[in-house]
Amino acid sequence: MALIWAAFRNLGPGVEDGVWLIPYRGKVTPVPAYKGLIKRATETGSTLSCKPYPICQGDKVIVNYGLDEDLIHEPSFGDQRGTLIGYSVVFLLPDGSERFHLMNRGDLEKTGTHRPRGRPLPTPAPGTIGKRLCLSRSLSNRVSGRSP
Repeated sequence: MALIWAAFRNLGPGVEDGVWLIPYRGKVTPVPAYKGLIKRATETGSTLSCKPYPICQGDKVIVNYGLDEDLIHEPSFGDQRGTLIGYSVVFLLPDGSERFHLMNRGDLEKTGTHRPRGRPLPTPAPGTIGKRLCLSRSLSNRVSGRSP
């Protein structure tokens, strides 16, 4: 069933921009890689592009909500970055507008159901579980019609 699920979504198993097949208790669970989520969103036309970014303690982040929503993220570099505190995803929509979605570390840890209980969220690095969690949450909001 997991292979059928992956094929239906045009995601190849075991590839970086596809889906990982995770065996657990006699069942195989398909878990899309974060690049697979981006590929799927762009292929379906729900977004032209989406880019995930880790947010660390030393970064400067300014968020404005309301009629004129805006996100400014100025990352610090080297040892000044500090620990991971969240992720942001920036979307370019088909009408040319931009949207963003933020998740803090607490939200990521609550959402991280594929981790063993009590295991901490990994430190930021390209392709970490945090990117996938933030992308999957924000893309599911886009598909369901809720604002990311």
